[in-house]
Amino acid sequence: MSANTGISDQTKKVLIGVAAAATVAGVGYVAYKSLSSVDIEKELEEIKALGNLRFKEKQYGKAIEEFTRGIEKAGADTQRHIVAMLYQNRAACREKVGQNATEILNDCLSALKVDKKYAKAYLRAAKALNDVGKKQDALACEFF
Repeated sequence: MSANTGISDQTKKVLIGVAAAATVAGVGYVAYKSLSSVDIEKELEEIKALGNLRFKEKQYGKAIEEFTRGIEKAGADTQRHIVAMLYQNRAACREKVGQNATEILNDCLSALKVDKKYAKAYLRAAKALNDVGKKQDALACEFF
């Protein structure tokens, strides 16, 4: 039994077509977002690997540039453990070149914002705190 809605059959067909297209577009967008997420993750892994290679080659300045590029590439999407690793690795490079302990500490804190259980970041943060004369804070940091 069909209800009389006052809408022509042609209009109904158009509305059904629009709804179908919107559904397909929505599914396509979700697939695109998932694919983009995988692509970014892969790219961040490659950047991290290149930074690690530079670190092993003792090219700390270039390693800092790579880790910074990865951090910038991740942008606001800081929910990935790899972002914490990029920050912590950059802190390790900063330590090697003798940069300010405050910059090292800031990288460690950024890593810990992403991953609160990242042991390397806690240890490096504790060392940076100790280096700036905050021994009590350094002790507290190690046992967080």
